[in-house]
Amino acid sequence: MKDNLERGSRIVFWLKVNFVLLLLLSIVVAIFINLFGIKENIDPDSLMALDILGLSLIMSFICIVFSLLITLIISFIYWIKWLYRAIENVNDFSKTIFSPLLSVLLSLIPVFGSIFHFFILKDLVRKTELWLHKQKIKVVKIKHVLMNSWFILMILNIVVDQFLEMDVFRSVLGLTTLGLYIAILSKYIQYESKLSKASRENEIRKQVEAVLEQREKEAQVNE
Repeated sequence: MKDNLERGSRIVFWLKVNFVLLLLLSIVVAIFINLFGIKENIDPDSLMALDILGLSLIMSFICIVFSLLITLIISFIYWIKWLYRAIENVNDFSKTIFSPLLSVLLSLIPVFGSIFHFFILKDLVRKTELWLHKQKIKVVKIKHVLMNSWFILMILNIVVDQFLEMDVFRSVLGLTTLGLYIAILSKYIQYESKLSKASRENEIRKQVEAVLEQREKEAQVNE
Protein backbone atom coordinates (compact mmCIF):
# COMPACT_ATOMS: atom_id res chain seq x y z
CA MET A 1 0.00 0.00 0.00
CA LYS A 2 1.41 3.36 -1.07
CA ASP A 3 1.39 6.38 1.23
CA ASN A 4 -1.34 8.89 0.35
CA LEU A 5 -1.51 10.99 3.52
CA GLU A 6 0.57 13.90 2.25
CA ARG A 7 -1.55 14.26 -0.88
CA GLY A 8 -4.74 14.02 1.15
CA SER A 9 -3.61 16.67 3.64
CA ARG A 10 -2.62 19.01 0.83
CA ILE A 11 -5.87 18.63 -1.08
CA VAL A 12 -7.87 19.41 2.07
CA PHE A 13 -5.68 22.46 2.75
CA TRP A 14 -6.07 23.84 -0.78
CA LEU A 15 -9.80 23.14 -0.80
CA LYS A 16 -10.10 25.17 2.39
CA VAL A 17 -8.16 27.99 0.71
CA ASN A 18 -10.58 27.77 -2.24
CA PHE A 19 -13.51 27.93 0.16
CA VAL A 20 -12.20 31.11 1.80
CA LEU A 21 -11.44 32.76 -1.55
CA LEU A 22 -14.87 31.88 -2.93
CA LEU A 23 -16.50 33.29 0.20
CA LEU A 24 -14.51 36.53 -0.14
CA LEU A 25 -15.39 36.70 -3.83
CA SER A 26 -19.09 36.32 -3.07
CA ILE A 27 -18.92 39.09 -0.47
CA VAL A 28 -17.05 41.47 -2.80
CA VAL A 29 -19.51 40.87 -5.66
CA ALA A 30 -22.51 41.34 -3.35
CA ILE A 31 -21.13 44.67 -2.03
CA PHE A 32 -20.30 45.85 -5.54
CA ILE A 33 -23.82 45.08 -6.81
CA ASN A 34 -25.43 46.86 -3.87
CA LEU A 35 -23.16 49.84 -4.48
CA PHE A 36 -25.01 50.69 -7.69
CA GLY A 37 -28.34 50.85 -5.84
CA ILE A 38 -26.87 53.16 -3.20
CA LYS A 39 -25.17 55.37 -5.79
CA GLU A 40 -28.47 56.40 -7.37
CA ASN A 41 -29.85 57.80 -4.10
CA ILE A 42 -26.76 59.45 -2.63
CA ASP A 43 -25.72 63.10 -2.62
CA PRO A 44 -22.96 64.23 -5.01
CA ASP A 45 -20.50 64.99 -2.18
CA SER A 46 -20.33 61.31 -1.24
CA LEU A 47 -19.94 60.04 -4.80
CA MET A 48 -16.15 60.34 -4.73
CA ALA A 49 -15.92 58.13 -1.64
CA LEU A 50 -18.16 55.58 -3.34
CA ASP A 51 -16.02 55.71 -6.48
CA ILE A 52 -12.90 54.98 -4.39
CA LEU A 53 -14.73 52.11 -2.68
CA GLY A 54 -15.85 50.77 -6.05
CA LEU A 55 -12.29 50.92 -7.40
CA SER A 56 -11.03 49.12 -4.29
CA LEU A 57 -13.66 46.43 -4.79
CA ILE A 58 -12.63 45.98 -8.44
CA MET A 59 -8.98 45.60 -7.45
CA SER A 60 -9.96 43.14 -4.71
CA PHE A 61 -12.05 41.21 -7.20
CA ILE A 62 -9.12 40.93 -9.64
CA CYS A 63 -6.72 39.80 -6.88
CA ILE A 64 -9.16 37.21 -5.53
CA VAL A 65 -9.96 35.80 -8.98
CA PHE A 66 -6.26 35.55 -9.85
CA SER A 67 -5.48 33.83 -6.54
CA LEU A 68 -8.46 31.53 -6.97
CA LEU A 69 -7.32 30.43 -10.42
CA ILE A 70 -3.91 29.49 -9.03
CA THR A 71 -5.31 27.60 -6.01
CA LEU A 72 -7.88 25.80 -8.18
CA ILE A 73 -5.13 24.53 -10.48
CA ILE A 74 -3.01 23.39 -7.52
CA SER A 75 -5.91 21.69 -5.74
CA PHE A 76 -7.06 20.07 -9.00
CA ILE A 77 -3.64 18.47 -9.55
CA TYR A 78 -3.45 17.19 -5.96
CA TRP A 79 -7.06 15.99 -6.13
CA ILE A 80 -6.40 13.86 -9.23
CA LYS A 81 -3.27 12.35 -7.68
CA TRP A 82 -5.00 11.74 -4.36
CA LEU A 83 -8.09 10.08 -5.87
CA TYR A 84 -6.03 7.80 -8.12
CA ARG A 85 -3.82 6.67 -5.22
CA ALA A 86 -6.78 6.26 -2.84
CA ILE A 87 -8.58 3.92 -5.28
CA GLU A 88 -5.34 2.09 -5.97
CA ASN A 89 -4.72 1.51 -2.25
CA VAL A 90 -8.22 0.19 -1.60
CA ASN A 91 -7.82 -2.23 -4.51
CA ASP A 92 -4.94 -3.82 -2.58
CA PHE A 93 -7.43 -5.38 -0.15
CA SER A 94 -10.80 -5.08 -1.91
CA LYS A 95 -12.37 -4.43 -5.32
CA THR A 96 -13.76 -0.99 -6.08
CA ILE A 97 -16.52 -0.29 -8.60
CA PHE A 98 -14.10 1.32 -11.04
CA SER A 99 -10.37 1.19 -11.63
CA PRO A 100 -8.23 4.15 -10.42
CA LEU A 101 -7.94 5.65 -13.91
CA LEU A 102 -11.63 5.20 -14.76
CA SER A 103 -12.63 6.69 -11.38
CA VAL A 104 -10.66 9.84 -12.14
CA LEU A 105 -11.98 10.10 -15.71
CA LEU A 106 -15.61 9.63 -14.67
CA SER A 107 -15.25 12.22 -11.91
CA LEU A 108 -14.01 14.75 -14.48
CA ILE A 109 -17.07 14.50 -16.76
CA PRO A 110 -18.79 17.92 -16.94
CA VAL A 111 -22.03 18.22 -14.93
CA PHE A 112 -22.60 14.50 -14.29
CA GLY A 113 -19.05 13.84 -13.09
CA SER A 114 -19.99 15.00 -9.60
CA ILE A 115 -22.69 12.29 -9.46
CA PHE A 116 -20.20 9.62 -10.52
CA HIS A 117 -17.75 10.96 -7.97
CA PHE A 118 -20.33 10.59 -5.20
CA PHE A 119 -20.76 6.87 -5.87
CA ILE A 120 -17.01 6.39 -6.29
CA LEU A 121 -16.26 8.11 -2.99
CA LYS A 122 -19.13 6.32 -1.22
CA ASP A 123 -17.77 2.96 -2.41
CA LEU A 124 -14.28 4.01 -1.29
CA VAL A 125 -15.55 4.89 2.18
CA ARG A 126 -17.59 1.68 2.55
CA LYS A 127 -14.77 -0.64 1.43
CA THR A 128 -12.28 1.11 3.71
CA GLU A 129 -14.62 0.96 6.70
CA LEU A 130 -15.20 -2.77 6.16
CA TRP A 131 -11.46 -3.47 6.02
CA LEU A 132 -10.77 -1.40 9.13
CA HIS A 133 -13.58 -3.20 10.93
CA LYS A 134 -12.13 -6.62 9.99
CA GLN A 135 -8.76 -5.48 11.30
CA LYS A 136 -10.50 -4.36 14.53
CA ILE A 137 -9.30 -0.79 14.02
CA LYS A 138 -11.63 1.76 15.56
CA VAL A 139 -12.45 4.93 13.61
CA VAL A 140 -15.13 7.60 13.74
CA LYS A 141 -17.32 6.57 10.81
CA ILE A 142 -18.44 9.03 8.16
CA LYS A 143 -22.16 9.41 8.78
CA HIS A 144 -24.59 8.52 6.00
CA VAL A 145 -26.43 11.79 6.56
CA LEU A 146 -23.24 13.70 5.73
CA MET A 147 -22.70 11.80 2.47
CA ASN A 148 -26.37 11.99 1.48
CA SER A 149 -26.58 15.71 2.28
CA TRP A 150 -23.57 16.33 0.06
CA PHE A 151 -25.21 14.34 -2.75
CA ILE A 152 -28.52 16.23 -2.46
CA LEU A 153 -26.73 19.58 -2.54
CA MET A 154 -24.77 18.51 -5.61
CA ILE A 155 -28.04 17.71 -7.40
CA LEU A 156 -29.45 21.08 -6.35
CA ASN A 157 -26.31 22.77 -7.68
CA ILE A 158 -26.84 21.13 -11.08
CA VAL A 159 -30.52 22.15 -11.15
CA VAL A 160 -29.81 25.74 -10.10
CA ASP A 161 -26.97 26.12 -12.60
CA GLN A 162 -28.99 24.73 -15.50
CA PHE A 163 -32.50 26.04 -14.93
CA LEU A 164 -32.59 28.86 -12.36
CA GLU A 165 -31.17 32.38 -12.13
CA MET A 166 -30.54 32.71 -8.40
CA ASP A 167 -27.06 34.14 -7.89
CA VAL A 168 -27.17 34.53 -4.10
CA PHE A 169 -28.71 31.13 -3.52
CA ARG A 170 -26.23 29.61 -5.98
CA SER A 171 -23.28 31.05 -4.05
CA VAL A 172 -24.56 29.85 -0.67
CA LEU A 173 -25.39 26.43 -2.12
CA GLY A 174 -21.99 26.07 -3.77
CA LEU A 175 -20.08 27.04 -0.62
CA THR A 176 -22.16 24.69 1.53
CA THR A 177 -21.57 21.81 -0.91
CA LEU A 178 -17.82 22.48 -0.92
CA GLY A 179 -17.82 22.68 2.89
CA LEU A 180 -19.47 19.25 3.17
CA TYR A 181 -17.02 17.77 0.67
CA ILE A 182 -14.08 19.11 2.68
CA ALA A 183 -15.58 17.58 5.84
CA ILE A 184 -15.96 14.17 4.14
CA LEU A 185 -12.42 14.22 2.74
CA SER A 186 -10.99 15.26 6.11
CA LYS A 187 -12.66 12.28 7.78
CA TYR A 188 -11.57 9.89 5.03
CA ILE A 189 -7.96 11.02 5.39
CA GLN A 190 -8.21 9.84 9.00
CA TYR A 191 -9.14 6.44 7.55
CA GLU A 192 -6.07 6.61 5.31
CA SER A 193 -3.92 7.35 8.35
CA LYS A 194 -5.19 4.16 9.99
CA LEU A 195 -4.70 2.24 6.74
CA SER A 196 -1.14 3.47 6.39
CA LYS A 197 -0.30 2.59 9.99
CA ALA A 198 -1.85 -0.89 9.69
CA SER A 199 -0.02 -1.49 6.40
CA ARG A 200 3.34 -0.57 7.95
CA GLU A 201 2.67 -2.84 10.93
CA ASN A 202 1.77 -5.73 8.58
CA GLU A 203 4.97 -5.22 6.60
CA ILE A 204 7.08 -5.19 9.78
CA ARG A 205 5.31 -8.31 11.04
CA LYS A 206 5.95 -10.11 7.73
CA GLN A 207 9.61 -9.12 7.82
CA VAL A 208 9.97 -10.38 11.38
CA GLU A 209 8.22 -13.64 10.50
CA ALA A 210 10.50 -14.07 7.46
CA VAL A 211 13.62 -13.52 9.59
CA LEU A 212 12.40 -15.99 12.23
CA GLU A 213 11.55 -18.55 9.55
CA GLN A 214 15.00 -18.15 8.00
CA ARG A 215 16.68 -18.60 11.38
CA GLU A 216 14.66 -21.77 12.01
CA LYS A 217 15.78 -23.19 8.65
CA GLU A 218 19.40 -22.30 9.43
CA ALA A 219 19.11 -23.94 12.84
CA GLN A 220 17.70 -27.11 11.28
CA VAL A 221 20.54 -27.20 8.75
CA ASN A 222 23.16 -26.77 11.47
CA GLU A 223 21.66 -29.65 13.45
